[in-house]
Amino acid sequence: RASSDPAPTVESQGFVLYLGSLVAWIIFLVWSLCTDDWLQWMGIEWYPSREWALLVPAWTIMLAALVYFSYIALNIFITPSLDSLHTLTDHNAYLLPFPAPAEGDETPHPLLANSVCLPEDAVPPLHDLPIGLVNRVVFGDYRRKQGKGWGSKRRGLSGEEIVRRHRASLDDEQGASD
Repeated sequence: RASSDPAPTVESQGFVLYLGSLVAWIIFLVWSLCTDDWLQWMGIEWYPSREWALLVPAWTIMLAALVYFSYIALNIFITPSLDSLHTLTDHNAYLLPFPAPAEGDETPHPLLANSVCLPEDAVPPLHDLPIGLVNRVVFGDYRRKQGKGWGSKRRGLSGEEIVRRHRASLDDEQGASD
């Protein structure tokens, strides 16, 4: 700020708040620790009951504990169940559309078109990766190719299937809200 600015600075406001809290703390300690005779000797005739010196800090601690518990309980309440597709994606996800395969069509897959096929200096658009693609990249496709494990007998969800189910669930939600 300019030196000619009449508004108080953050430093001066912080200093005043520090002094105010220090004075309030000293008054609290005098009130809670001094006997009635000392307070009357200092000229203080009326003051709240001393039980508030224990009740207010205890209630403050319990309020803080209740806030922590409430946030944890709220997060547990809004978490979708483990068998829900919303644990993989939600309505805010931007998934690239998967084109229908056509004979003789040389159109690249959208994941390739938005990353590999772009010019070198282009910034690809942000999008979410389908979980099937992430699993294939991280864990590989070797189990299915070799005929080992449960993946050879029972096919997992592909990226296209996840996108189709996600869009269908969003359409169902929008139809239910209309």
